[in-house]
Amino acid sequence: MRTKIESKYSHNDILKLQKLFEQKGWTNMDEFSNFFQSFCLFMENLDSEQHELVKDLTDDFLWLRSTDYYKHLKRTLLKLENYKFLNLDTIYIVPLLAKSDRDSKKTKSSGTVAYTCQNPELKYSNLFKDTDFRIIDNLDRLPSVKKLKARRNPILLIDDYIGSGDTAIEALTEVLNIRQYDKDTLFVASLVCQETGLKLINQKGYEVLTDIIRKKGISDKYQGAELNKNIQLMESIEKILESDPKFETKYNFGYKSSEGLVTMIRTPNNTFPLYWFEAQINKTNKWKAPFPR
Repeated sequence: MRTKIESKYSHNDILKLQKLFEQKGWTNMDEFSNFFQSFCLFMENLDSEQHELVKDLTDDFLWLRSTDYYKHLKRTLLKLENYKFLNLDTIYIVPLLAKSDRDSKKTKSSGTVAYTCQNPELKYSNLFKDTDFRIIDNLDRLPSVKKLKARRNPILLIDDYIGSGDTAIEALTEVLNIRQYDKDTLFVASLVCQETGLKLINQKGYEVLTDIIRKKGISDKYQGAELNKNIQLMESIEKILESDPKFETKYNFGYKSSEGLVTMIRTPNNTFPLYWFEAQINKTNKWKAPFPR
């Protein structure tokens, strides 16, 4: 059993945070009491203004647990209904991976999402009752361009989260170097997608199927003086993280300044690093991130 640690967090703040987590549905997790205790200790690192910003951002935070994946995957796949010209008797599913990850055979969450497409519950959907979902782990097994053009079956490069869009573009490029598919049948699919990543992929001429689109946590929420103040507050929080020499400043405001507020099976580095980077602030004090990578 975990040893209970006394928090200096005020009783009133604890009640407010508990109410917020109840509204977000986080209190029903098995280990909530341990998570909540850790979160309160994490918030103690902040001064009053930093605390209010992080509480406000946490109100917008999206936590997709593994039990949520099937629901959001189904909603993502159902977007194919909008493309009436497609033949859905066969759908090819390719885990979305950077070439380096594919070459090194790294285990990534995109593989989990790909194989969830074979969940038999999908067969009870009218759209997919006759669909054969074919998982392609080896790109040498991609269907021929001629076959795909004749049959109009879609190919989906699939993942649980798209942030900057860089990995998706890299994955698309790798597939297109092997097969010169046209843009009508080749899609990127993701349960959650940052709006900036979605726009980047669209600019390349490809469609994105997604259930949840996320905006930037600060830049797209606040305006004017409040925006400038909150940017400065986040910079002051990240200065604390920078006291750890292992922290890389390329992750300030999330990778490529994505300003993400998302955690899934794993927390993406597009999320503000205060939520996932466990900084050693000094010899005795560690920043206990609530959603470590």
